[in-house]
Order: sequence, then C-alpha cells, then structure tokens
Amino acid sequence: MDPSVVIQSILNLPLDTLDHVARETIPDRLPFDYLASLAGQDKIDILRACLIIYFLTSTTIVPRVFQLQASIAILNGHDTIITAGTGRGKTLCLLIPMLLRPKSISITISPLKRLQTTQVLECQKYGIRTIAINEDTPNDLALWESIKQGEYQHLIVSPEQLGMYKGHLPRLARLIREDKQFSRKISRVHVDEAHNIYTAGLSHHGEDAFRPAYGRLGNFRILLPKGTPFQALSATLPPHILSAIKRHLEIEVSTNRSNITYATIPLIESLRNFRNLDCLIPNGLSPSAKIPKTLVFHDCKQDATDAASYIDKRLPLPLQNRGVVKHYHSDMSAEYLLQTYEDFSSPDGTCRILHATAGASTGLDIPGVEVVIQY
Repeated sequence: MDPSVVIQSILNLPLDTLDHVARETIPDRLPFDYLASLAGQDKIDILRACLIIYFLTSTTIVPRVFQLQASIAILNGHDTIITAGTGRGKTLCLLIPMLLRPKSISITISPLKRLQTTQVLECQKYGIRTIAINEDTPNDLALWESIKQGEYQHLIVSPEQLGMYKGHLPRLARLIREDKQFSRKISRVHVDEAHNIYTAGLSHHGEDAFRPAYGRLGNFRILLPKGTPFQALSATLPPHILSAIKRHLEIEVSTNRSNITYATIPLIESLRNFRNLDCLIPNGLSPSAKIPKTLVFHDCKQDATDAASYIDKRLPLPLQNRGVVKHYHSDMSAEYLLQTYEDFSSPDGTCRILHATAGASTGLDIPGVEVVIQY
C-alpha cells in the first residue's frame, strides 16, 4: 500500500477512533503507562505514531517510549539530545515528527555522503520525500526551485552547506539567508552523529579542526526563526563531548540514560601495546562462551588491523582465523566491507569484535552492540 495513503488515513482519525484501533490492533505492544500520562494533542500524536510505524513496517515495529518522548518533545518546540547505541532506534526519532507533520520541513545534518544516501533510502520507505544536499548536488534550476517551494519534506545536508565554505556561500546557505519564506518552513533540525561537533568541529592539541563547519552550527541556528528546535543524536556522548554539544548548539536539557555506563581505563605504555585490550578475550575463555558484540574505534587504520590480529590470536584455537574478530576501514575492498558489515550486523553472524576507524564506522546501523571502546 502507498505509504502516503496509510499516513493520511491515520492522520484523519479522531482520538476515540485512534484509541480503539490501536487497542484492537496492537494491544500487547502499546506503551499504556506513557499514554496514561498524556492528554490532548500529545496523546493523539502518540497513538498516530504507533499506528503509522506499525503499518508502514508491515506490523513488525511499534515505537519505543524513548522514541515517542523524543518526538513529542521536538514537536512541542523543545531541544533534545538522544544518546542511543548503534542500531538502537535513533532513526525513528527523526522520522516520527515528519510523519506526524507532513507539511513541515526537517533538516538533518549528516556527516558522510554514504550515510546520507542510506538515510534518503530509509526515509523513502516511509513515504517521506527526501533529498541529500552536499557538494555533489547539481546546480539545476528546476531542482532548486522544487527545494525552495518545499516539495522535499526532508533535507539531509552536510554541515558545510549551511555556511561559508571554501570562500563562498553554498546555494542552500544562501537560500536560508535570503528567502525568509523558505526559512520559516523549517520546523526542526536534527544533528545526526552529533559527537562530530567536538571531534571534528573543534581544534585539538594545536591541530586545526578537521571539519570546522561542525563547530559553527550555532551560527546556523541564529539564522532560523526563533524557537526552531534542535535535536542532537549520537551513540557516543561522554561528558566532555556532551558539554561541547550543549555549548555550541546552545542546548539546555538533561540526558540521563540508566542503561549506559562510562568507564575510563588507564593505558599500559602506549596505544600500540594491545595488551590494553586483553579484557576483550579473558584468559582461558571457553570456545562455547558468548563473546559480547563489541566495537573498538581506533585513530588509524594500521592500529585497527594490528589490534584485530592481536585479539584474534587470544581466542581459543578453534575460533582463531574464523572471522570472530575483524577489522574495518576504508583501505579494504567494497566487497570485504559489505561482507563484514552484514556479518557483524546479523544476530547470527560470526563476527563478534570489530576493530574500526571512526570515519569508516560513522552511521553504521548495527543492532545488539553491548560494548563500545574509544581506543
């Protein structure tokens, strides 16, 4: 069925009918406690969101409470910060507001063209007309007129497209600055992989920022109508990065997640001493023991490769060289990267520990990751 027909049919239902249909259709999966705390438009929006997602995913998914809370918050004009592990459902926090307000425009700031392409395809599954805007976007008059007229509900953009870049102002940045009618259509902004504000947008150790546009997103916010809410999303928000995001986006929120624990472990000697990672494979590990799905991020490709080789040799002999431990970075072939990604993503996959560079891993949608190490 056409997603737009499903969406419009549900949006047209009054509260009493919505409540009845939801209780009859998905009685075991509705968030009753959360619904009981709501009234008026908020309750209508939550019931609509549950039904829309349920039917558009062929009756497989009902949004979780944190996804619904995040959606209601941004629809009510509040800034939000979403900390959720890779594959834990951050995408629905972006999609639900667009599905509930189909005549509005959302901007999602996304770091990589590959990730933008994936996000465009995901949005299209839900019937959301979406376009990626980056340095490869053609200077086509008809295309930009359609963007200006609001024909695209969702703009997924590189941060460099929102301000001065290489001595000139990109076309989207000019449109937002010069056409107030267009800028007023922008109802919300999502900053995906928001840790980039700190890791790529700020200078560190005397080195210039890798992508300074991330550090200037606060300037972009000033150009939008007052009260336009921002939502920052990331799987990686230790306290110093969280503080930088709040400061640069001028966000004031509370973000406590009971299911995330941060720990700092002192290094032995240097990063090249991979004994620092011995905890991943304890001595005497049984071949039948379950190894937690683990992502280890490295600063350079060689370290990722060498660490994977080291950890693989710590496995029980029957598990060595079987793909339980793998490395993942941009020097590998497209075939290897795809195979490794699919294996690590699968609940039944062989790979349990993936050593990757941060750039190569940005935006991977991997469910079930239990441990993330910033090495």
